[in-house]
Amino acid sequence: MKDIHNDCFQPDPDRLVELFFTNSIIQAMSTDENIRVIKAKYTLVDGGSAPNLVPKSVVKTLKAKVMPVTDVSFEVADGKVAEPKSIAWLMVNVAGVSRIIAAWVIDAKPEYTLLLG
Repeated sequence: MKDIHNDCFQPDPDRLVELFFTNSIIQAMSTDENIRVIKAKYTLVDGGSAPNLVPKSVVKTLKAKVMPVTDVSFEVADGKVAEPKSIAWLMVNVAGVSRIIAAWVIDAKPEYTLLLG
């Protein structure tokens, strides 16, 4: 039997891949050399996704430093092709566990604040 966490929403317990929303804290080094923090209410954890994705709007809110990339594209869950132009390094804390991740910055307005693949 799977553990169901109080702070997580698991839409389909019969899925073969773990998929749920949870809260997280996202930190980034900003362009003005400060550390900025936001509380992300809609962090989507998707065990079937390979890349970590962060919307451009979140990166702007954090004023996060980004590294430009070229010639990158991949298909997302709805079948659309994402072509990120940059990558951001973020410190993410979920349920007390912190990790530094690389997240592709996407120019979209998804239902999540951060997708952890």
